[in-house]
Amino acid sequence: CTWSGLAVEEWLGRRLIQTIIPAQTMTLAHDMPVDEFVRLARPAGCEVVGSLYGRGGYSWEFSPRHDAAAYTAEVSRTPTPAQFLGAALNQRHLGASGHQIYNYLLHTDEAASRALTSSQGPRRHQVTPAYFHDREDSYEYRKQLPVALIVGQPAMLRVLVGDLPPGAPAYLRLGLSGANRDYGATAINVRVGARVLHAGPAGSFLVVADGKRHGNGSHPPPTEAYVQWPLREPGLLREGWNAIAVTVTASAKPLQLVEAEIALGW
Repeated sequence: CTWSGLAVEEWLGRRLIQTIIPAQTMTLAHDMPVDEFVRLARPAGCEVVGSLYGRGGYSWEFSPRHDAAAYTAEVSRTPTPAQFLGAALNQRHLGASGHQIYNYLLHTDEAASRALTSSQGPRRHQVTPAYFHDREDSYEYRKQLPVALIVGQPAMLRVLVGDLPPGAPAYLRLGLSGANRDYGATAINVRVGARVLHAGPAGSFLVVADGKRHGNGSHPPPTEAYVQWPLREPGLLREGWNAIAVTVTASAKPLQLVEAEIALGW
């Protein structure tokens, strides 16, 4: 807003606006900084409304089975009810008082409508994937992903979990790209907060995706393989921001981390 001349803070101070609707271009946002607007808006009696779009980054549906069959379909950019609910709960956690639905005919998607109106059911709390080539000096805030995984250097992510139902089954899923489907030599260390979730070869936790996606060179790198772990230890997750550290310790080829999410309720 500052770059483009939208003087939001000044407008709020002069009581010129009643509602702010921050929205990232085209894609469903799970970690858009809604709270930055809320901190400015509340003293002025202005509400902040989140945005839910009927398009997301390329991603296979989440499956607790995590087997080859789960990744054989054509990958989609249409968010699932679990993705919508995860994004909505995250925006609410950051202070949004409601949601606008732009260019999305919610009444034609009964499952998504039911998830959003009830706030019940499985939810996917994702690190919002990049859309085309994001630039901080243009219409997008810079995304956390994709990020190059350099051997021995941790890649640090923050995953927002806007609502954490007690006892809900939880999983961490990461998407990798760059090995051209040959991940046999891959070893990684994964830490959730201060606790080590995995350290060593990734083979038994990794599934190569066989499905196809559309798109061209303007899109972020495709997910070639997923690694996934259940999060069974009590207290491993917290409601709010969760720190995830991913370190490649061995790889035959340079890798990128292109997806990250915490799935709840399966």
